[in-house]
Amino acid sequence: MKLNPVRILMAMMIYSNIGGATTPVGDPPNVIIVSTPEVVNAGVNFLTFCGHMTTGIVLVAIVIFFQLRFIFRDINGFRFSDPHDVEELRHEITIWQRAAESLSSYSRDEDVVRGSLQKKVKRLLDEMKIKLASGRYVKY
Repeated sequence: MKLNPVRILMAMMIYSNIGGATTPVGDPPNVIIVSTPEVVNAGVNFLTFCGHMTTGIVLVAIVIFFQLRFIFRDINGFRFSDPHDVEELRHEITIWQRAAESLSSYSRDEDVVRGSLQKKVKRLLDEMKIKLASGRYVKY
């Protein structure tokens, strides 16, 4: 589909958090609230809790819907700005950079591994520059 999944995943994350707030078992604070003795003695059960939360959750979901529609109104923002090969290279470079940064400097072996990872990152960066400079890739 050649779409950047970040915006779609952000919307899914926001709505899953909203949905989790609806039920007593959806979020840890809700579990704490429902298991409090005063709340239990007041007769608040699963359905009562959901009923009280529904109005606020519906309002929040509507507001978030319109905010997301406003923020993501341009469909071209969902598309990758560079060719698929270049995006894959960027992703691979990020992974190798994180791997190199995660190593500590406690031993010579770790320094050797970090050096080889940094060489791989440099080689991938050079490959990406060549692909971008070649001009044979057309942005979509």
